[in-house]
Amino acid sequence: MFKLKSIQTKTMLAIVPLITITLVSMITYAYNSSETLINREIQDKMQHQLGSVAGEIDEKLLSHRKTAELLARSIETAPSLWNLDHYVTATAKALGTSEDTFGIGVYFEPYKYQAGTRYFSTYSFKDNGKISHTEEYNAESYDYPNQPWYSIVANTKNKFAYTAPYYDETTKVTMVTTAVPFYDRQGALLGVTTGDIDLANLQKLVQETKVGETGWAFLVDTEGKYLSDPAADKIMKASLPKDPNASLAAIGQNILTGTSGEVSYQDENGTNRVYFKKVAETGWILSLVIPEKELQEPTHKLVVSLSFGGVLAIAVMVAVIVLFSRYLKNQIGKANEMAGWIASGDLSHSIEVQTVDEFGHMGENLNVMTAKLKEMIGSVSMHTHLVASTAEQLSASAEETSKATEQIADSVGQVASGTDKQAAVIASSKEAITGITQQILSIAEGIEGVNEGASRTAEKAQHGSRSVEEVTEQMKRIQANVHQSTEIVGVLSTKSQEIGQMISLITTISSQTNLLALNASIEASRAGEQGRGFAVVASEVRKLAEQSAQAADHIRGLISEVQSEINRAVQSMKEGNQAVNEGTALAEKVSEAFGDIISAVEDTFQRVQAVSGSASVIRSDTRTMVDAIEQISEISNTAMDSTQSIAAAVEEQLASMQEVGAAAQTLSKMADELKNVVRAFRM
Repeated sequence: MFKLKSIQTKTMLAIVPLITITLVSMITYAYNSSETLINREIQDKMQHQLGSVAGEIDEKLLSHRKTAELLARSIETAPSLWNLDHYVTATAKALGTSEDTFGIGVYFEPYKYQAGTRYFSTYSFKDNGKISHTEEYNAESYDYPNQPWYSIVANTKNKFAYTAPYYDETTKVTMVTTAVPFYDRQGALLGVTTGDIDLANLQKLVQETKVGETGWAFLVDTEGKYLSDPAADKIMKASLPKDPNASLAAIGQNILTGTSGEVSYQDENGTNRVYFKKVAETGWILSLVIPEKELQEPTHKLVVSLSFGGVLAIAVMVAVIVLFSRYLKNQIGKANEMAGWIASGDLSHSIEVQTVDEFGHMGENLNVMTAKLKEMIGSVSMHTHLVASTAEQLSASAEETSKATEQIADSVGQVASGTDKQAAVIASSKEAITGITQQILSIAEGIEGVNEGASRTAEKAQHGSRSVEEVTEQMKRIQANVHQSTEIVGVLSTKSQEIGQMISLITTISSQTNLLALNASIEASRAGEQGRGFAVVASEVRKLAEQSAQAADHIRGLISEVQSEINRAVQSMKEGNQAVNEGTALAEKVSEAFGDIISAVEDTFQRVQAVSGSASVIRSDTRTMVDAIEQISEISNTAMDSTQSIAAAVEEQLASMQEVGAAAQTLSKMADELKNVVRAFRM
């Protein structure tokens, strides 16, 4: 089985894959989240832009239609009192009120204007900045009552109608006609007023609509005919359901039958999204097109940026791991080198401690161990010399003892008695010393356990201190964020109050407008038939004022709810800020307490190490004492036996002296061997 021998390799294999997987997961999550967010933002933006452009088109068409309607209502008040000049003046004046209206006409039903006049009409139009008029449409060959723009309202109950877009040969303009019927007092049809709007302004509006950076807009009528498109050759000629692009033609029916929505199609540049909305006034369809490539570009840029940052982060992490692994390798190498010197007997080296971490503590402990070994071996060397000297003296004394045997014989009786007592005392001392030795061994083992526990406690305390410091920093960052959020919510509260004031102003204006419209209606009713058209306009204005007031009341209610929620958010953030302040203060106190714990643990650790060293020396000295007591006990027993033997015969005493000489030689030899062992260590 393959085994990794390098700490650096093990660290790399453990951390780098984990970091890589984490970064890939983060990039994937960021991509999916940003894609969802961008799609939602694009959806909102497109809907807003659709509503804005469609609303502007609606506004132009509505303004144009109202011009024709006002003219029709005015004619209904006194149709028989107006001559041709009156109608020319009325159409010209109405034409001047609408910027987008190209021409306005009045067309009576056959014989309705005068009994002998079949066709009576007049048409005013804009001609190179001036207003011109014509009666060319009275020609019998044209027969305007049978024209589509006339019949769409003449034979129906419609209050107005729009024609399909067409090219007018008389004015040479592409236009759309709005037809509005007018009636006599009995409700019989008198004729039709028309308003022609030049499509050029609407086409320009659509063509100038900017959709993103590369998108575009197009407008089709209810049948799908292109009214505006970037491709000029399609306008008024091509149809959406029959578009040359089969993919676009396939979604044409969905666009024409829907009110609003989103579809997509393919072209040579890829996928394009189409957001469409129906123009309420005419039923035309406004579509905004934006390429999928442009929508995906921000997400792709984000992925590239995140990928580059991830690769850079991995490279930095690898560099940090390499540097840290080298640091570990160097520190462990120093400890291994020191252990090798000790194993070879060289006690002259020491480790230079430069850090205060676990490696620093290990180096200090190795230095202390080396110093203790030096002291112990020095003590052994000194005692070895003493033993050798004692052995020589013992050998000389044996000879003298032989000579004094006769003198000893006289004292043998007394010595024998004393020897018995001495043997008893030595035996008792031996038992006591043995018990003390066992206790000292237990104490030494306990101190070693305390030493290990103190070391682990110091590590845990340092880890806890770092964790508390990280918590304190995080609490401070949370405090800053909460404070910033409180300020932002305060600004929102102020803005909502300002909006409420504006809504109150709108309500006041709506009320005044409603009152003015009511007064105008009263004045119009007093004017009789001549004020009837004005009364209709005043009624419409009053309805709009009432709707504005209702909308303002609804918005005021929403603003009140928003202000209430903002006040609750402010109160909640104040409470959160207070809790964060208390948490920060508590974390700082805990950090200080951990600092005191670390100091106390380090002091205890040093004291335990000192006690451990002393216990080791005591244990060594106690073992030496036990050995000495055992030797004394043996010597005492031997002396007792010798005394008894001396009492038996002096000859046996001489033999004992010879044995003592031999023992002295053996002791001298053992001392020499011990010297050789001690010489293996370099001090």
